[in-house]
Amino acid sequence: MADATNARNVPGPSGFSNKKRKSNTTSPDCDVSMVKKTRFLKDVVLTRYGGVLEGRVTSKTPIKEWSKNGKEGKLFSFLMADETARISVIVSGDKTDEVFSTIQVNHCYRITGFKPKPVNPHFSSTDHECEVTLSKISKIKEIERDDIPQTQSLCSSIASILNIEKNCLIDLTAILFDLLPVQNITCRDGSIQKKQTALLVDDSKKIVSLDLWN
Repeated sequence: MADATNARNVPGPSGFSNKKRKSNTTSPDCDVSMVKKTRFLKDVVLTRYGGVLEGRVTSKTPIKEWSKNGKEGKLFSFLMADETARISVIVSGDKTDEVFSTIQVNHCYRITGFKPKPVNPHFSSTDHECEVTLSKISKIKEIERDDIPQTQSLCSSIASILNIEKNCLIDLTAILFDLLPVQNITCRDGSIQKKQTALLVDDSKKIVSLDLWN
């Protein structure tokens, strides 16, 4: 008579143990990005990569082409906000055109496969210490998030600019008062850039100059 205590360890007819194993497969209907926990934008830090970000796009820049040391490329950025913070998302390389045509202001998106990097405070319009860059493995999906309100810009007056800290980015609504002739400016690297100055005025009866390049 066989020993019943050892029966559970006897290999089955196929040569494999009869012991059940836990499956590691994911349901084909499951969105893998949803398995990961969504992080608030305020929780993005330099020491932690990956995860899922969700937010509403509040603005995006035009595509900018660059050339340096014989290399060329293009990039653009957009601002994304949730109920905790705002953060800048930088898109460059082969994904630039595709993502630019996808992103729409006031729409909400889920981002995975991103990388945080330190922000340059002189070129940032947010209070966040980080900005997010996208790579070839990054994925963006439009989502519905009615709990994230649409944000409205708080415009400054021209008169208040003198009281604003230097190198801060602001929103300004004004009337074009005058447009000066285009100038050719020689840069340090020898390249020629076009510059035109616009004079703006608003209800505060103050005038400010705005330099436009290229």
